[in-house]
Amino acid sequence: VVPPQFVNTGLPEFARCLALLGRMWRLRFGLNQEQAGRWTVDFQAQLAALDPAALGSPESWWSVLLEQMWDGLL
Repeated sequence: VVPPQFVNTGLPEFARCLALLGRMWRLRFGLNQEQAGRWTVDFQAQLAALDPAALGSPESWWSVLLEQMWDGLL
């Protein structure tokens, strides 16, 4: 059984964060490693501005997603 994982403060914050990912994701394609790193920094900053609690724990859903981006898995 997988334990519950914090995602966002509420549904409106989740919708805004998901919309941000949707807008920015297409910009990530074709980037080299350095460019992808800058993209990830920018995405993380914008995500934190929308819902700081979304990144409040390294175990939160968005934190895990960002970790996968940093590791080159996404």
